[in-house]
Amino acid sequence: MSGNSEKPRQFKVAVIGAGASGIGFCYRFQKLMPEAEIHLFESSERLFGKVKTVRENGAIYECGPDCFVKDKPMPLLVAEEIGILDQLVSTREENKGTFIFSKNRLFELPEGVISFVPTKFAPFIKTGLFSPLAKIRMGLELFIPRSSNEDETLAEFVLRRFGREALEKLAMPLVAGIYGADPYELSLRATFPRFLDMERKYGSLIRGFLKSRKNIAKNSGKYSNYSYFISFKEGMQQLFEAMVNSLSRTKIFLNTQISKVEFDGRDFRLLANNNSIPDTYNAVVITTPAFVTSEILPDFFGDAKRILKSIRYNSVSTVNFIFREKELKTAVKGHGIVVAGNENLNVSAVTFISNKWPDRVNEGYFMLRTFVGGGKKSHLAGLSEEELVRLSLNDLKVLVPGFNAEPYDVKVSRFLDSMPLYEKGHLEKIENVFQEISSVPGLFLTGSAYKGIGISDCLKHSFEVAERVAELAKERKF
Repeated sequence: MSGNSEKPRQFKVAVIGAGASGIGFCYRFQKLMPEAEIHLFESSERLFGKVKTVRENGAIYECGPDCFVKDKPMPLLVAEEIGILDQLVSTREENKGTFIFSKNRLFELPEGVISFVPTKFAPFIKTGLFSPLAKIRMGLELFIPRSSNEDETLAEFVLRRFGREALEKLAMPLVAGIYGADPYELSLRATFPRFLDMERKYGSLIRGFLKSRKNIAKNSGKYSNYSYFISFKEGMQQLFEAMVNSLSRTKIFLNTQISKVEFDGRDFRLLANNNSIPDTYNAVVITTPAFVTSEILPDFFGDAKRILKSIRYNSVSTVNFIFREKELKTAVKGHGIVVAGNENLNVSAVTFISNKWPDRVNEGYFMLRTFVGGGKKSHLAGLSEEELVRLSLNDLKVLVPGFNAEPYDVKVSRFLDSMPLYEKGHLEKIENVFQEISSVPGLFLTGSAYKGIGISDCLKHSFEVAERVAELAKERKF
């Protein structure tokens, strides 16, 4: 046997951005190609991006997303694969209920309302949230003809099918919590394609949800014991911590800002903090916000850089409060409150963390979280911490009758320019970007700017990209 046999080539990939998408890609790619080398670059001092859980003094603060939904089960599948299903936690059903603040009153969201679609007759008729005329208008949705539009804004869709009160009292507040955006600016096809498909298939969303309810229950399968909203005992960051702990073939570089990707026709090089990184890479995966990606991409890209730079972003802030229960002096019911779109408040929603999740704070204390910013109120997210606390406390006195407690602890988190706005035509723009990027083999984009902003969406797309990179490596005989 020869003593100077050639060392096997090793596929090397650079991943830019260590949020949910970057970590998701590394996790999946390592499963597909365990011998590959992965370099994960993050410009800040911490991993996990907008997923941020702080554990202090017996409390678990969720600064970013606090859960995922069961009908987008990617986090469930990952948790099962890693072996942390026992760390999943369901919402406290004994406290369930969401309230809508409208016309200076709280109305409980009627049972059977899914997004903005009523599916149970009796609770819908009994609610005082809608005027009698609005109830008739929403019921007439069963007879509204299908539209031939390929895309429209979410607001146009809701107005056309359900009327103005459904838009202002359901769609606007509920969507604000998901996309941090104004429904008048959101593409229906990019954000809620399921509604478009239901209209085309059933002619009515009410009819569609009623017919699909059995399928939803059936598809829950082995996860049927969990609530619709699911988190982890130690917060959402626990999932990504477990994923990172499994990355034995990934080198992580914090405080390393990639300023440019260079391509020589075969391999890639990176500029970091204006200095060249000595390594060369067979593939590069960029997961940064679109406006950052536009700057990082090689200069020979034209339309892709322009389109990415044009994608607008909204800003949101969260304010976590802990109060002493004995000082609340009022009963706090339900999982939270969302504020109707026509109300003049700074806070768009409140989550009663102690009511929604078990074991988030020490006994004798109560935790809640306010949301400020998003859509036309994005500018509020950039206010000082003191001002965000003041505005939140003032609005809590309006939203919760009798509320007048002083906080025991406060934690403010700002997410500036963090929520991509999926405007009409978004999917066509993204398809054009992907088409141009595909002209450079080995260069890939993933992240919240493209195929969904939620944790499940980001994981799903990053996994798909990992499979494509693995296919490329195999084509090149690695």
